Amino acid sequence: GLGCADMTFVSRYCRDVIYGPTSQVGHIIHNGVGEPTLVKPEHTFSFKSRLQITEDEYVLLSLQRLDYLKRIDIILRSMPEILAQQPKTRLIIAGKGTDLSRLKSIAAELGLADRVIFPGFVDESEKPIYFTAADLFLFHSTYETFGIVLAEAMNYGTPIVSVANTAIPEVVNEGETGVLVPTLDHRAFANAVLQLLSKRERREKMGKKAKEKAKRIFTWDTNARKYEEVLESAAAK
Repeated sequence: GLGCADMTFVSRYCRDVIYGPTSQVGHIIHNGVGEPTLVKPEHTFSFKSRLQITEDEYVLLSLQRLDYLKRIDIILRSMPEILAQQPKTRLIIAGKGTDLSRLKSIAAELGLADRVIFPGFVDESEKPIYFTAADLFLFHSTYETFGIVLAEAMNYGTPIVSVANTAIPEVVNEGETGVLVPTLDHRAFANAVLQLLSKRERREKMGKKAKEKAKRIFTWDTNARKYEEVLESAAAK
């Protein structure tokens, strides 16, 4: 920050790493999301049909860059336990990246070939239908300075199952907008998914709160105003 009039950080975690947990330097201004796009039921039905997902199956979505640091393999390893109790469940692992071939191999080794779908890269215009079709959004990254995809999923009212590390607990409120479990614990991850799949009312309540939080805190209109205030203040100095 040498020579700076002021500073901004996308999360408290970012500031804590640089300046320590007691620091009050700068301003926390989160990343933002746009207004959610309306997805009609017939579009969701068509999407599921294209991926050969039946209407009586739960849809679990994991969408991100397929990188080893995201540890998507832990999500895959949770699937046998999930399927043992909820056999009508499909997992979509969307995105592209260097970890794709390893993840496909793990899915094959675990006998998940017909339960896991790898649709590849998802364009921004297609994201709304993925989030809308999903019953839960699953995310198991080991390092996030924010985790924009979590805010995007919440923006569509999709409850989250993720892990309690780095900046993730700032985006996802444990027990309110999602469930956070210890990192690298595939059994705890599976249990969290199963708890939410078996309790529709709780899942829907979390989804509603997730959407409310996204609208209240993560919209670009809100954050653009915050940046404007900081820039005006810095310019005045």
